[in-house]
Formats: sequence, structure tokens, C-alpha cells
Amino acid sequence: AVRMLARNGGFTAVVVAALALGIGATTAIFTVVNSVLLQPLRYRDAGRIVNVATRWKNRSTLTPRMTGGDLVDVAIEASDFSAFSSYFGGEVGVQVGGRGEFTGVYWINPGFVRVFSVPPVAGRVLEEDDAERAAMVSLPFAQRTFGDAAGALGKMVHVENKAYEIAGVLPAGFQFPEKAEVWLAGPAKPANLNRTAYNYYVVAKLRPDVTLETAQAQLDTIAARLEAAYPDSNRDKTFAAIPLQERLVGGVRPTLYLLLGAVGLVLLIACANVANLLLARTPARAREMAVRAALGASRWRVVRQLTVENLLLALAAAVLGVALAQLGIAALLRAAPDNLPRLGEVRLDRAALLFAVLASLGASVVFGLAPAWQASRLEVTEALKQGGSRGVV
Repeated sequence: AVRMLARNGGFTAVVVAALALGIGATTAIFTVVNSVLLQPLRYRDAGRIVNVATRWKNRSTLTPRMTGGDLVDVAIEASDFSAFSSYFGGEVGVQVGGRGEFTGVYWINPGFVRVFSVPPVAGRVLEEDDAERAAMVSLPFAQRTFGDAAGALGKMVHVENKAYEIAGVLPAGFQFPEKAEVWLAGPAKPANLNRTAYNYYVVAKLRPDVTLETAQAQLDTIAARLEAAYPDSNRDKTFAAIPLQERLVGGVRPTLYLLLGAVGLVLLIACANVANLLLARTPARAREMAVRAALGASRWRVVRQLTVENLLLALAAAVLGVALAQLGIAALLRAAPDNLPRLGEVRLDRAALLFAVLASLGASVVFGLAPAWQASRLEVTEALKQGGSRGVV
């Protein structure tokens, strides 16, 4: 089979290139889908972390934040959560080490670290008495600004004319919210307790023995009490516990699956084109198949040989397709919108490589079955007559 493919180098190259384009495109999109949608969040006990949002019963709409007043009451009464935290912020100017830059800055409370159970690589995490005076930074920020993690400890960062001492450095793999590099110890209680200003994002961790449904029922009970106590601001208002992964990626799921389906069609088209090429080539190999049959080769043996050739073509296409997928992933990351979640986690991993191999094997079945079956049904006598005195192709 290898010698046969080598003798027909031009044809083999065309087939491999056509398949590689389809496999490469499909593998690139699958890698994004797998990294963004299918892989669990890279936090300890990620399945127990939820976003607590405000839901309007009369409109069936969701506000992803809470008011300061609601936040205080829910944090006290929601016993089904082992940790509860709010945060707010965004891209803010930071002055540090004699220079300034814009980066992701978020004000948090100590419960934030307990929600994510993230240990520092240097220093310590924020504590209750650190409010409005201490900070944590990411490892990349510490390396970029101070050379290493240890060098960042004790240094000051200035945000909005206030100084914070760096108490700890969090690992490079931790980046919540997206693109966060500086976490500041916020006030112990929300500065704005108004029940109509939705300023605070909330994350919480379910207790190990509590289901999402049980926690949701408790939130509904708390919301009903607050509605009775504050009818002007809390009428038709309740709270929703949403798995954090769903909250992060739910909005992009339909688009990514649509892209995966589109490139899957591209792969099927490539398979159809290759099948047509192989079918067109079948008459040229008629004498070869006839000679093999005349020498005693069974129909199954002819099909097996052609199947092996197709598998070799598909595996060669898979190798080239993986290389093209790497280029495609890099191009997709450059072109992706900034709000696409988990971009930093997109990489060609073992799952993507396995997908490429399975896609190539599936493609070999799709494009090779019909040509192999047609070749096995050739009439030996007629094929030898048509071949005349030509040698085996």
C-alpha cells in the first residue's frame, strides 16, 4: 500500500491536501469548543461555584449583579453556601514601580479566595483586616513589574489615589474575572446599600452536601422575605444561583456549536471530493485489481488493500491537518473578540489530537468505502481485456 501511494505521488498529495484542510479546520474549531465549553473550569471544586444573580419574576429576565442591600442580607442568610463573595471593577489605571498601566483590577472581599480555594505562590491571601489597604497580584504581573513573585511582596500599588500593599501573589493559571491581574481588598460591607443600584457581581460556593436546587429554594425564600420587607424596591425580584461555567460560556455556546457544525460540513465536502477522485481513478487500476483476482485474491482481500491505502492517506492528512490546526487556532485567537471567555485556556491538547485521529479515521471510511466496493466488483475477464498489454498501474 505504501509503495502504491508513493508511485502515485501527485495524486496522493492532492488527496492528502484536500483532507488535511478539512481535518485542520475541524480540529481547530473543536479545540476552541473543547477548551471553552467542554472542559471544566480550572478551579478547585469548580462544579460547586455559582454566580448569584437577580431574576425578575414578572419579566423572566436576569440581571447578572446584585444590589448592595440585597447582597448583605443574602450573604448573612444563605447558609447553603460555604463561601460568599462580591466583586466589582474592570480595566483601571494602576501606578506601580514608577510607571503606570491599564490592567484588570477588581475590588474583592476575603470570601473571594475561599470561593476559589486558590493558594498563593508567594505571600498570603487577603484577610478580614486587610480592607482597603492590601492587595494581591497575579504571577505574570509580579514578574513583569518586579522580576519575580517574592520581589512583589511588600511593594505598593496605587489605584485611584489610594495605596495598597501587595500581600500575596496568585498563580498564573488563576485569572478570574477574565484578564484580572490585581485584586484589591474592598470594604468589609458594600459602600452602596441602595436596593436599586445593581453594582456587585457575586460568586459563591455550595456546601458539599447541598444541591443547586436546594440552594435555589433557599434563595427564593430569602427573596420572598425581602420582597415583603421592601416592597418598593424588591417587588417581583428573586435571586438565581447559576453554575459559574454556564454563566461564563452560556452566551457563546450556540455560536461555537454552529461554527463546529459548519466546519464539519467542510470536512464532509472534502471527503466527497476525495471519494470522487478515487472513483475516477478506479478504471485506471482495473487491470491491477483483475490481476490480483486472477492470482486468487478474494474480494475481501481487494477491499482490505484499498482500505489500508485509504487509512494511510487519512493518517497522513491527520498529521498535516494537526499542523494546519495549530496555525488555525493562532489565527482564531487573534481574530476572536475580547469578550470570548476562557481564551487563555485554548490549546491543542490530547483531546483535540484524539479528535483529529478519529476524524481522519472516520473520513477514510466515508471517502473510501464506495471506491473500494466498486473496485472489488470488477469483472476479471473484461478488466484484463481492457487492460490489453499495459503493465500494472
